[in-house]
Amino acid sequence: MDKEKVLPVGAGILVSVFFGLSFMFTREALDVLAPLQLLGFRFALAALAMTLLRAAGWIKINLRGKNLRAVLLVALLQPFLYFIFETTGVRLTSASEAGMMMGLIPVMTVILEIPFLKPFLHLSNWLR
Repeated sequence: MDKEKVLPVGAGILVSVFFGLSFMFTREALDVLAPLQLLGFRFALAALAMTLLRAAGWIKINLRGKNLRAVLLVALLQPFLYFIFETTGVRLTSASEAGMMMGLIPVMTVILEIPFLKPFLHLSNWLR
């Protein structure tokens, strides 16, 4: 097997497993914590991890010359509002129902990208 083909597929499978299990873990955690408490812990842990990675020199962050308004807008919409809605949805439904709805995200992304990015979609691209 070609290492350059196997590693990305393996990484994709591992990410999908963790992503899928996160619904089950979120559902279990919501039995003990309120949604905003859970999000507070998740964001605090993520901030700690990023701080440690930056302090160790494994990642570099340079915001000089960047459009900070756009960065803040993306930070508000993607992680903040997204996780509030996701956690509330998991709390109000079963983890399997929430997982099925989340499985629609890639499909909707492809459908909604068509008017903006005008991608070249051809059947031969998918059959390689």
